[in-house]
Formats: sequence, structure tokens, C-alpha cells
Amino acid sequence: MTNLKGRSCCPETWKPLDVTDSRAYIGLLILARVNRSRGEATKSLWKAENGRAIFPAVMSLKKFHLISRMIRFDDHSSRNSRRLKDKLAAVRVI
Repeated sequence: MTNLKGRSCCPETWKPLDVTDSRAYIGLLILARVNRSRGEATKSLWKAENGRAIFPAVMSLKKFHLISRMIRFDDHSSRNSRRLKDKLAAVRVI
């Protein structure tokens, strides 16, 4: 669903998200939590002087923000009908 959202919102700039990018994105989220960066600005994790070198090595900040804006786990168009039967419809498939 993330690729559908990306293509509809940013057709000129969106490049399809593959398994490697998905894993890298989730890995960075986990790493941010392990480093206790809760409440810290995302931008600061990518800074050269006081950030963490692994973040820019994995992906650019721009790409991370774009994925964060576009990530979807279900089909929004059918969510309302599924939600009538299941309150967890938005995340059930995960």
C-alpha cells in the first residue's frame, strides 16, 4: 500500500519501495529507539557533527522522511467496510 500512496502523492519523485528499503527503514526506527532518541529531532540523527554515522550511511534523511509520510499498511479505500466488522481492520493484515 505504501507504493500506491507514493505514486498517487508524488508521481514524479516516488521510487517504488522494495524489501531492502523497507527493512532499512524499520531498522533505523529500531536503532533510533535503541539509542534512546525519543523526543530527539529526526534531523539531528543525520547531522555530521553530533548525529550517528549509521543513519546517513543507510539512507538519506529526505528518503526517510518521504517513506515516513507515505507508509501505509492497508487499503484505505476498503477500510470503512472492513472496520464495520473489525475495529482493528487498519492493522489486522500485518
